[in-house]
Amino acid sequence: MSNEERKLKQLTIRKHAMALKERIRRLNQVIRGWINYYSIYNMKTHMTKIDEHLRT
Repeated sequence: MSNEERKLKQLTIRKHAMALKERIRRLNQVIRGWINYYSIYNMKTHMTKIDEHLRT
């Protein structure tokens, strides 16, 4: 499991009580950071993986 996947799992785990707005705010911060880090080059691959994880 990559560092990105671990970070996403940490933010989406259900056993940690968190308001939905706060969870979305944190996810947006992380995703924006990844977009800036990886630039446009690899974003389609990473965003597909993020989308797959969030849908499960």
